Amino acid sequence: MTRRRLVYGISLLYLSCSLMMLVQVFFPRQEARQLPIPRRQPLDAPLRPSRLDSLGRSLLRITHQKIAHYG
Repeated sequence: MTRRRLVYGISLLYLSCSLMMLVQVFFPRQEARQLPIPRRQPLDAPLRPSRLDSLGRSLLRITHQKIAHYG
């Protein structure tokens, strides 16, 4: 009895989701209106290298020096 209700409940849920998907195919949603958000020009800020970038450059320089030294 409870198994039958569970199967019928899941089947009903599947049917309703399938019907909703079919309805969306034939009646697509309307375009959402754009909210009046003021748009500004992007700020021109200089990009600063991060500490990780400078660490990578120094490691690359050390590795290059080792290769040049040991051949």
